[in-house]
Amino acid sequence: MGKEKRRRKTYAQIRGINKKLWGWNSPIPRTEKEMTEEKEYWSLDELVALTETVQEIEVEHQGKYIKLQWCELVESEEPKFDLDESLDEATKNQKYMELGKERCLAMLNKAAAKSADGPTITKELWEQLPSTLKYKMQNTMMGVDVSDFQSG
Repeated sequence: MGKEKRRRKTYAQIRGINKKLWGWNSPIPRTEKEMTEEKEYWSLDELVALTETVQEIEVEHQGKYIKLQWCELVESEEPKFDLDESLDEATKNQKYMELGKERCLAMLNKAAAKSADGPTITKELWEQLPSTLKYKMQNTMMGVDVSDFQSG
């Protein structure tokens, strides 16, 4: 019994398969939007302005909305802490969660100082808010896309 030879597909054959399946010559299918969309780039002045601009968005929570205002922080405004490397992972994670909370509060406070008409969320009020709402607010301020947080 002889060995069967495996026949390799040529580049032209692969291109033909891709064109047949996806309608074009690339092995990676793309959406119409991705193929026609022009990229926008930030200027350095625009990026610097983000740290002085009050950003505002409405966050939906259980069928109602809350107005959220924040400002980006520069490095000198970021909360800092020393992390003891000998701590166990659970304690380290708790410290990072605390740092994230402090960072969000600093972003909220910076916006409150710049915009008197917006809502002011104090540390005391923050502690009383529902956890799911706080996570939504933090994710929004940090630019995390969690489109369907509550349903899993």
